[in-house]
Amino acid sequence: PKAYYEHILESLKNIPEVTSVVIVSSTYHAFHGLMKEGEISDAMEGVKQVRDLFSEHGYQVSQRINCGTPDEDFIFMSSHKYYITGGGGYSHLVANMVEQNGGQVFYEPKYICGLANITNDGDCDVGRFM
Repeated sequence: PKAYYEHILESLKNIPEVTSVVIVSSTYHAFHGLMKEGEISDAMEGVKQVRDLFSEHGYQVSQRINCGTPDEDFIFMSSHKYYITGGGGYSHLVANMVEQNGGQVFYEPKYICGLANITNDGDCDVGRFM
């Protein structure tokens, strides 16, 4: 995920009012047997990498991990003026809501399919994610 967010940082440089970042994540799927222990560790390592990257670029970073229900996270994220998508469908539903609320969404089309584990360029339709 680091390469994806490095590209996003280039766009954020043009918005001086953005000084902080909140990383929202959940491991709730683990409690329903949908994630294996190793996947949880990998996900949390990804969170750490993103946190460290934004911190290194001078952003104040906080985390919202397992803080409430998915509905509460959705409301929290979609109410922000700026939003950076992740690679999943849930993140893109939030992005659509942010845009409907007049906010700005950041995503890097070149990397979206990689985050979604789509390796065949012919199968990658970035529009379906947004």
